[in-house]
Amino acid sequence: MRKLCGVILIFSMVLMALAAGTPVLAAETTGGTGSGAENPVLDRDRIQDMTGCGTQPMIQERDQDRVQALTEAQLLFRSQLRAQLLLSSETQLQLQERLEQAHRIQVGDQPENAYRQHFSDIEEHWAREHIRWAYLWGLVNGYPDGSFKPQGNITALEGVFMVSHLVRDLKGIEPYTALDMEIDWTVIPEWAREALREQTALRIMNQTQTYDQSPLNRYQIAVMLAKALELQKSEGPGAGVPFSDFEQIPGEGRGYVLALWNLGLIAGDNGKFEPERLVTRAEAAAMLMNVIDLLDVTPPEFVVSEDWKTLTLTLEENPSTGYSWGYSLSVEGILALESDAYVAGETSENVVGAGGHHTWTFKVFEQGCVRLTFQYYRPWEAPETAVETRIYAVNVGEDGLVESVRRIQ
Repeated sequence: MRKLCGVILIFSMVLMALAAGTPVLAAETTGGTGSGAENPVLDRDRIQDMTGCGTQPMIQERDQDRVQALTEAQLLFRSQLRAQLLLSSETQLQLQERLEQAHRIQVGDQPENAYRQHFSDIEEHWAREHIRWAYLWGLVNGYPDGSFKPQGNITALEGVFMVSHLVRDLKGIEPYTALDMEIDWTVIPEWAREALREQTALRIMNQTQTYDQSPLNRYQIAVMLAKALELQKSEGPGAGVPFSDFEQIPGEGRGYVLALWNLGLIAGDNGKFEPERLVTRAEAAAMLMNVIDLLDVTPPEFVVSEDWKTLTLTLEENPSTGYSWGYSLSVEGILALESDAYVAGETSENVVGAGGHHTWTFKVFEQGCVRLTFQYYRPWEAPETAVETRIYAVNVGEDGLVESVRRIQ
């Protein structure tokens, strides 16, 4: 489908950093190199109306000629990154557990309409949902006046912060090993130096040698992201050169640009990559969220039909215990129940009370986002007594087809 227990202490540190609003620097500063430079604030009190829905595409893409090649490349990348995570299984959570736990932290126990960050200047912007999700993942911040300034440019230093936060969100905090690194600390303002003394950021700085306060262009952030994700250079564009200005991309970085393009993480504008064009804050947020979207997966209990118009959910259930699943929709009209059936499990000994599976099929009716809440409880008791709760966010696109399904609790 289309567009993504280790040591708890390490992951807790990541979550604490997110919750505390570890600074991710914005493009506009007033001081340049001094400690008085203005940094945007992470205002958690401004989070409102987050339903859990977003424009998080699934792995497989619809109506595109390169569906098969793109999907295969994405699945390979996802498996490779998972392998990296499992190499240090004693200190890392598996990717799916990390994503699910991050979603739970984002959603928390607050009322349903208490979660969406409303920056004052992104409502009509094409990257609105990318920006909101990037904010919730701790990758970007807003400004004290409540704005995000999506068309503002970012500096190389800010790019390091954003990409390193992404890598830490996915892989956890790396132990500081004080490896020999060639970093010119004189070009970095004093207020940023301490925050950069962390292994992930240091490695990115050392690999790219791009970390001062000059504006970051599209080529530079592409190379920075590819190296941070440890992507291998692609040997060639495969079916054809993806951009008409491909020859304008510096030769040493073309393989990295192709690697990102092959994964669907970057795209051109009117057939051009424009390597020297400066990166906007919105573009940076979208690029980083594309990585998270690629690594996320549809919950295994869900099946989406081939025509993208039907959702089927199957959960284990044992009515003999008195418990059964009940569900509710946060919004009416987007999905409608088509069928609801319980099937007892088959056992060789025909054991009574062995339990079985409950299956619901929902038909898609119109565009929008809806939260599906399933609670496992005794029907004669209040739903609040449920021993298990599962919440899924379903996003339906303008074409009336399913765009994403994700479990958020």
